[in-house]
Amino acid sequence: MNKRLCLTAILLSLTAGCAHEPTVQEVHQKQEAAADRGRAKFSDELVAGNVAWYVTNSGALTGFNRQTGLPEQLIGATTDEPMIDDFVKAHNDAILTYITQSGPIPGSFKGYVNQLDHQAIYFDMHQSDGVQTLKLGGDSLHSPDGTYALALRASGATLAQITTAGSQLVITGPGGEHQSPAPSGTAGATADVLFAPAGSNLAFTRWPGNGQPIYAALDLRNGRWLVVQNGGR
Repeated sequence: MNKRLCLTAILLSLTAGCAHEPTVQEVHQKQEAAADRGRAKFSDELVAGNVAWYVTNSGALTGFNRQTGLPEQLIGATTDEPMIDDFVKAHNDAILTYITQSGPIPGSFKGYVNQLDHQAIYFDMHQSDGVQTLKLGGDSLHSPDGTYALALRASGATLAQITTAGSQLVITGPGGEHQSPAPSGTAGATADVLFAPAGSNLAFTRWPGNGQPIYAALDLRNGRWLVVQNGGR
């Protein structure tokens, strides 16, 4: 009987994963280690010129953090990084500390907040001197400095296995090729493009929609949509 009880206790312990209950000190050490990794990640992004603001809750993800001018990136816990809250807080706090001490993050879109919030007006202001049109399957458009190329393709037409119906932008640049499915609600086989000034890594797009155009600002470095607006206002 004693052997059976002992065996049951062992099995329950293994099932519950309770072979060792971490002490308060051990938990604190893991939190500090995660925070160190978060700060190190910010340093790596800063050197690469591609810093993002981390978000842990998908419901809070908007695509663009106006306080810092940075694109948002959804981060989840993994087996390699279980202390995700500490990791993200330290990373984002490092961003805020840098801004306080040195000003806007290099490569941020802080100087374009007004244009991002009023994309239709920005298009109207540059309609005669900067707007170009992409056609599905047509030629690519190039940013003013030649760093990036944009093409409009049918979804699934590239090596990336994207299954979203409709069209997608294919962005080619220093970071390789990225595919961005057209924003939700878009229609038609064309998209107008307005590149922001050279070095900004930013492009504005205008798509035919249902009754009114859909405007979407694009981070050219990774193909992520920053701000999408129905009607642009």
